[in-house]
Amino acid sequence: MTNIKKKQAKKSGSTAQTSPAPEAVGISPELQKLSKPAQRALLANGIRSAKDLSQWTRADVAKFHGVGPSSFPVLENAMKGAGVKFRS
Repeated sequence: MTNIKKKQAKKSGSTAQTSPAPEAVGISPELQKLSKPAQRALLANGIRSAKDLSQWTRADVAKFHGVGPSSFPVLENAMKGAGVKFRS
């Protein structure tokens, strides 16, 4: 939260909260190379590791808001390192 938003929230009595950082909720190190929106998208779908990704098809993951084409080389590299692949 920016300082301006903090001041506005304080003035209005708002209790705005921000999401915890992905690394704070257990996303694996190999997936921390992804953009923060992509990390949040994976976490929102219960994916914390390359092994978790193997339960999904590539097409399903591509539909996640925050996961774009530039995410797939990172995802596929992490999965290769873990010895897993996307579900067929």
